[in-house]
Amino acid sequence: MCWVAERGLDSDARAPGVARQFVSSSLRLVAPVRHAEKIEDAELVVSELVTNAVRSGAATVHLALRVHHGALEVDVFDDGPGWPQLVRAGEQDAHGRGLVLVDALAECWQAEQIDSGGKRVRVMIAVPAEFTRSLQCERPWTGVTRRG
Repeated sequence: MCWVAERGLDSDARAPGVARQFVSSSLRLVAPVRHAEKIEDAELVVSELVTNAVRSGAATVHLALRVHHGALEVDVFDDGPGWPQLVRAGEQDAHGRGLVLVDALAECWQAEQIDSGGKRVRVMIAVPAEFTRSLQCERPWTGVTRRG
């Protein structure tokens, strides 16, 4: 990886806002200002995933950001019950739009069960190569699989 930042979060109503602030402040340290829209995309993705974790009753929530060449990976780990499912909410539904937003902003995303219990939702957001140009990376570029 070219760059990694991680943070544990309290599983409460403040968690999505704390997560957004962490993403914003962390990525603004490494990304050129002209790519603010990619940082905003990551903030929205993280907010939605952390909100889902808190609403599911998770006791622990952990956030990891990884940048490697043309990809920004966002991982949200939680120990809450349930499984993320992409659904199409109706106009009258109060919930159910979060993963639709994640799906729209991501190149790809997946959920997987983790050995310690719970799940990890991983989202990959494509970023321009210059997003990471200033970073020293221990691994060479291997390419990013694009959706569609």
